[in-house]
Amino acid sequence: MHFSGLFALLAIVPAALCAPPGPGHSSSVSHSIASTQSVQPTHPAPPPIRVLTGSIAVKTASNKFLGYLSFDTHSIHGFVPRKPKEVVVSFNPRSEPFALDIVRSGRPTKFYVGGAGFNPLKRASANIVPLDVVPLTPPFSGPVPPIGAESTIWSLDFGDNELTAQWVNRGGQKPQTFIAFDPKRNQLFFTGDIRAYNQKFRTKAELVRFFFVKK
Repeated sequence: MHFSGLFALLAIVPAALCAPPGPGHSSSVSHSIASTQSVQPTHPAPPPIRVLTGSIAVKTASNKFLGYLSFDTHSIHGFVPRKPKEVVVSFNPRSEPFALDIVRSGRPTKFYVGGAGFNPLKRASANIVPLDVVPLTPPFSGPVPPIGAESTIWSLDFGDNELTAQWVNRGGQKPQTFIAFDPKRNQLFFTGDIRAYNQKFRTKAELVRFFFVKK
């Protein structure tokens, strides 16, 4: 090779090395850099699970206030006009169905607001299950002997704080469950058909609704 040709080749090589890369090469390099520098998206941590503590306001189906649910660790007494302070309920609203733990003087008692009875609830039936203070039972257990207790039956509507119950019959059926109050007997109970109950017992029990009121 002549020296003139060698010098021409040496002049071309540096120019090629210094020239900007072609379009394909540029995109692959920039993509590699971007991928190494990209920040992975972060998801906000879920809010901590909070146990709610408070009282239960009782209203009619037409939203008339009847009072606050009154109870102790032995039984349910009906309504009182003022919000109780010493005996309240606590529950974890995110673990539905949940149990309403009776809290006395700031301490859980291991007694719960629930129901006790073996009669199955259903439409066109006068059967009822009285509300009662009962031990803790598993979700969807059905009536637990010896008294037919169910306590893990409650759900909370976060929109209006209404507490609703889902009773489970012995056969595993989940009937539509209403809460009712019979003023003649001063009794709160679960029912599947309030009309059938009133017709059989010739009374004027009415459906009521429970609402959680924070302490």
